[in-house]
Amino acid sequence: MEKIKVFRKIIKPFLKRGIGDKFPFRRNLFYRQLSKLAVSFLSPIVIPGNNKLYLPRNGIDYLILPYEEFAIKLMRKFLNPGDTFLDIGAGIGYHTVICSKIVGENGMVIAFEPDPDYFKFLQDNVSQNRCLNVLAYQKAVSNKTGKTRLYRYEKIGRNRLEEVNGYLAGFKMRDTVEIDIVKLDEFYFLSDKKINLIKMDIEGSEYLALSGMTSLIKRNPEIKIIVEMPDYKNLEFIRLLKKLKFEIYEINTDTKTLDYIKNTDKFMELINARKTGTYNLFCKS
Repeated sequence: MEKIKVFRKIIKPFLKRGIGDKFPFRRNLFYRQLSKLAVSFLSPIVIPGNNKLYLPRNGIDYLILPYEEFAIKLMRKFLNPGDTFLDIGAGIGYHTVICSKIVGENGMVIAFEPDPDYFKFLQDNVSQNRCLNVLAYQKAVSNKTGKTRLYRYEKIGRNRLEEVNGYLAGFKMRDTVEIDIVKLDEFYFLSDKKINLIKMDIEGSEYLALSGMTSLIKRNPEIKIIVEMPDYKNLEFIRLLKKLKFEIYEINTDTKTLDYIKNTDKFMELINARKTGTYNLFCKS
């Protein structure tokens, strides 16, 4: 932990709120040249719950700040021992591992991650932390079951399905791979499961995934969702949440509060006006 604190002081000038804001080339130089070395030196890192997380070479985002600190606080608040947690877009397993310990041996975590490289890290992190209550599937969640292509990017957490790939700009693509996709309403394993909480961060495919799990949501009237607001079909996404009778809150990471969105039309106007930044939502029935 001390090594990470020293590392964060060293890199502060490279970040957006430091000198890197005025001189983007410095920030880009750091990401291109120094990030892989830093990850190699610091991995594995200790994450909440005294778990260890092994990082891929492009896993610098997990080192820069306490990662999704408020989201983890919400998960601890709304998950109990014995619950079932769905991690859609599990990546290398950060939330999977933490929530595995929260729900305990009588609970269950079901994780979906389509990228074959990240999926291997997910499996390794689950194994290294002895998370015996985790089921991991190398699939993307969408509005149908079948196959598609995954566009893979150098920056971690930016992979996108073929259908929504055109909405991502500013990042260098590595390659594409064919993957399996699944509609959760058709996924046999979930047909009799009570789901308590879903975390969904799938780079624009949130509307597709949500439209493929409406029956699951109706079977679980107390379900809660933590989700990143998509840039692809974001208006349709909000309308579907309202149709499914969710109360929608913005997760305010600055004030560490859940801000109720009373007027979704005004909220959408605000998002479309800003055109930058990410918005995370908490939804409850």
